[in-house]
Formats: sequence, C-alpha cells, structure tokens
Amino acid sequence: MTEDDPLDLDDFRLPPDMVRERAIGVPRRIKKRHQQFVKLPLALVERIARHSRDKTFAVLCYLLHLEWKQGGGSIKVPNGFLDKLGVGRGAKCRALKKLECLDIVSVERRERKSPIVRIINRP
Repeated sequence: MTEDDPLDLDDFRLPPDMVRERAIGVPRRIKKRHQQFVKLPLALVERIARHSRDKTFAVLCYLLHLEWKQGGGSIKVPNGFLDKLGVGRGAKCRALKKLECLDIVSVERRERKSPIVRIINRP
C-alpha cells in the first residue's frame, strides 16, 4: 500500500498475545446421531443372511442381540443358531476376523471350543 492510503490492514490486526486458538468440536446433533440405534427383527436378518455372500452383518446382529439379552459381558458364539441363520462355521470365523479388524469386537479363540467375544463399546 502507499503511504497516502489511510487504510492500512496492519493497523486492524490483533497482537499475537490477544489471539486464542479455538478448538472445533463435533456438533451436538452429530454426536446424538452416533448414539441412535435401530430395532431390527431377526427374521429380517435371517433373510439378508440367506441372500448375501458376506455374513458379517448377520453375525454382528446376532452378537448385538445376545449382548442385549445377556445384559452385556462376554458372549460365547456357538455354531447352532448361526447355522439356522444360514451362517456356517467358516463364514462365522471370517466374519469374526473382519469385525475384529474393524475394532468392533475382541475375540478370544479357544481350541475346539466356541470363541468368546466381547463387543467394544466406543463413545
């Protein structure tokens, strides 16, 4: 700018000691969205499992149902009911590995016994 110009932007700047950083947080409505849930009939889960190749969704729904029924804690995952949903033991193993990689569950694998699963609840 020229010296004749009465408007100099540097005159309007705040000194560095008066400027504070403001942390940008997640809006409240988005936080609430992460806490919402869906009530889903197991018959619908069964239909989805029978007509899709990836059984991870069916296994997750079954695990969430068992956790709700038991009131939380560790869940033993036998093959019986999942087989009725159309999920074989190989598909169950692959689904548990995928859910474990996504940090949704932690799996304790036991030799010749049903795995014990704990659902990881993150805020």
